Amino acid sequence: MDNLQHQSTAGSSHVGSGDKPSPPPSPRPSPTYTVAPTLPQPPYLPDTVLESDEILNPANLEVIAICGSGYVYRCPAGCAYKMHASRHEFDMMRAAGDCSVRPLSRVLRRTKTGQIRQRGILMELATPFDVQAVAPCDRGAVKDEMVALVDRLHDEYNMVHGDIKPANLVRHRDGTLRFCDFDNARRTIPHDGEQPWDFAGHTSRYLSPRRRLGHESPPTKDDDRYALAASLWELYTGEDPPAHEDDWTVVGPRKPMDLAAVADDDAREYIRLIFEQHSARVATRGATAKRGLCE
Repeated sequence: MDNLQHQSTAGSSHVGSGDKPSPPPSPRPSPTYTVAPTLPQPPYLPDTVLESDEILNPANLEVIAICGSGYVYRCPAGCAYKMHASRHEFDMMRAAGDCSVRPLSRVLRRTKTGQIRQRGILMELATPFDVQAVAPCDRGAVKDEMVALVDRLHDEYNMVHGDIKPANLVRHRDGTLRFCDFDNARRTIPHDGEQPWDFAGHTSRYLSPRRRLGHESPPTKDDDRYALAASLWELYTGEDPPAHEDDWTVVGPRKPMDLAAVADDDAREYIRLIFEQHSARVATRGATAKRGLCE
């Protein structure tokens, strides 16, 4: 990846003939949120391709991620192939516009009986987003970007993602944050002809208390905001949200997230308000906020 170049705003100084110029300051790294991935332009593809197409030749596929439904591969044509992705997910990705990685084609398989079944999705390549690697001085900008992305998905596209977490955020080729993994997504205003929402798994660390008690119910905007708050807590603390004490079920006691670990006042208040709305367990003492500067 190439970082965007930033021009210095420091003024120039005059050095006398007998003076030694001071060494230039060490360059500061470009903020995480302005990284511009150098990814290839995705190829033109028809709306559907067969699994036997040369673009999906197994000899040329490289595993780049593992998600709940299976593997995600890099294709030599400059796109990604997500196996076992449904028609519902494809439709939701298209409906989410520029909040989503752009889907390119549905991958179909012809069965021995001649039936056509969906096998997966071809989509644009994007760069995985490591929220715990964001420099402390960049967290405020990344927080604003994450909040704006969720607001746009809800308000402009009338859609609930249903599985918001840092692992489902990627950097698009233009440098913006986008969502992936729309298998739990649903429209807030149903459209005729679309497949109905169906439960497609969850990530318990980011589940709202409501969904932990009835986790197979359709997700709401409030559930998305709770997952966003948990993701922001992770952004500022560099730690995963606490797991449930009983890993075999999402119902039961949950260790509290310590808000004192969030160094930014505005972010801490934003997270607190959302957690309080959901009656989530939080702590406000016992942790030292992780502070720091870009070096």
